[in-house]
Amino acid sequence: SWAPTAAQVGTYTVTFTVSDGSLTDTETVEITVSAAAPVDSDGDGVVDSADPFPADSSEWQDSDLDGIGNNADLDDDNDGVSDTEDSAPLDAAISLWTISASAGAGGAISPAGDIFKAYGTSQSYVVVPETGYGISDVLIDGLSIGAADAYLFAEIQNHHSIEAIFEMLPAGLSLPVGPGLPGIDRVDGGADDTNLVDGSPKADLEYLFQVTLQDYSGADVPQVYLVLNGYAQRMVLTSGAPETGALFSYKTRLGPLEDHLFHYETRDEYGNVLERLPIDDDLAGPRVELMEGRNLVGVPGNIAAEYLIANETLGTSRAYRWIPSERSNGSYERVDSGGAVVPGEGYVIRRSDPYLPLLAGFGEIEEDVYEIEVSTGWNLIANPFSGNVNLSDILVEIGSSGEPPLLWADAVSAAQVVDGMYYYSGKEWGNRNVFEADSADNKAVLTPRIGYWIYVNAADESVSLIVPKPIN
Repeated sequence: SWAPTAAQVGTYTVTFTVSDGSLTDTETVEITVSAAAPVDSDGDGVVDSADPFPADSSEWQDSDLDGIGNNADLDDDNDGVSDTEDSAPLDAAISLWTISASAGAGGAISPAGDIFKAYGTSQSYVVVPETGYGISDVLIDGLSIGAADAYLFAEIQNHHSIEAIFEMLPAGLSLPVGPGLPGIDRVDGGADDTNLVDGSPKADLEYLFQVTLQDYSGADVPQVYLVLNGYAQRMVLTSGAPETGALFSYKTRLGPLEDHLFHYETRDEYGNVLERLPIDDDLAGPRVELMEGRNLVGVPGNIAAEYLIANETLGTSRAYRWIPSERSNGSYERVDSGGAVVPGEGYVIRRSDPYLPLLAGFGEIEEDVYEIEVSTGWNLIANPFSGNVNLSDILVEIGSSGEPPLLWADAVSAAQVVDGMYYYSGKEWGNRNVFEADSADNKAVLTPRIGYWIYVNAADESVSLIVPKPIN
């Protein structure tokens, strides 16, 4: 008999020979000695010698040696972070998720480098181009999301990467890159394509129009204009320099209108247009709705001789004009009962449609000035043009003596008018008339399609406001 040992594992050739003295026979056979099969008592594929739970087919590993198998253990590395929220569930030294942020030449991303975040938290990033550069693209985990200037990783559950790519701005005008409408930011941070705040229209929101000018010529810097609804507004240099990229801005409110259209221009000192952006078309601006309930509005344009009724011009028959009175506070009169709608007059309406009618087919007032007749006491006026007019640029004509009209500041000094005006905030936004006057930082501006209260002290029967036409 032969009982092989583990050291004799292998294949052996054995030859057997028999003989009776006269005859002989030989037979050769192979004998294979195999290693003893390891024991796997629970049949889980892990031998008993390597299985901390040899009698439990559902468990075969205990990473943290806590006596609970990895399949049942909710924290395999015993670091206090559950496996589902742990970036390395078998390494007690690592549990946070990594976000790697990088930026190419021409700008920066903040914060930069690697940041380690707990599961379910958030991390925001801001992308800022250097002067003379714009954002070309932003890659999230290698995939493009376009030229975004900010990004938020919300409820982090994986490792991530963010990469900002920049490009040198072309010579001339170009639009800053960012979310929402190109070239526009709403000052309060809301959606720049509407005037909605928490779903309700608000009248006194401000919009910041911006454009970048890159000028390598070294010549005199051209003037930069925003042309909004056909009227040019001079923009101011906000940051940078033209030779490396200068940002120009113009801040304004917008009246209730569905189709605010705009473009940008550079002009020389004589007013000649040097460049237009876009070259042919206009960009679509915010869609500004009337407020719910009562609104103070006006209608700009060349409509004085058209004898248009309230429905045609104000979008509703529930429209009223103000009748001033020296003896009382004045009174309201139904618009269609007292004459046609005219530019320069303010009206009180209740919202019927979201927007005022455009009335583009009637064109703009052709004259360089427009006269608004006012009376002693409170008057409800409006801008007769579709471009902004500074209150301080309005002249005040008193009487019919032939004397030249007074500058607004002189009329204020002579106590002929009160320096300032009121607009209506809206029922949902304080339900009050808000006073505005020139300050060190801002001028009081008559925004088209908004009505304003002014107070006239002059006792003369004939008082007029001479409103200059903006640059067209």
